[in-house]
Formats: sequence, structure tokens, C-alpha cells
Amino acid sequence: MDIRLKAGMDGIETATEILKNKPHPILFLTASSDKKVMARVKAIQPIGFITKPFVRNDLKVALGTGLSRY
Repeated sequence: MDIRLKAGMDGIETATEILKNKPHPILFLTASSDKKVMARVKAIQPIGFITKPFVRNDLKVALGTGLSRY
């Protein structure tokens, strides 16, 4: 999920709402690495975090590693 979404809530708020109902693996993909944003991301405990630009293999590794811990 991207942290910056076009309408309404940002990705962190959206992930928080999703996680209220049932645990789901969340992986963030974003260009944002602001300290305040990172603190909010860490509070959710996503399976991974990838910054843009990225290479496809980075995404595969993050998903594989994160899902193996889930």
C-alpha cells in the first residue's frame, strides 16, 4: 500500500482501519521517508517498507521475507 493516497485517508490510516477488523500483512511502498511518517508506519508493524524508486526484486524479497514471518 502506498502511504500517499489520492482521496481521504492516507495509507497509514487506511491500514489502521483494515487492521482493526482482522490482522493482515501490510507492506508499504512509498517515496516518503519523513521521521514522523516512519514513526506512524512502525506503530502499525508492517511486514515491510520499500521506498520508491525500487527494483522489482526488492518487492519480491520484502514480500517473501515479510510473509514468512506472518
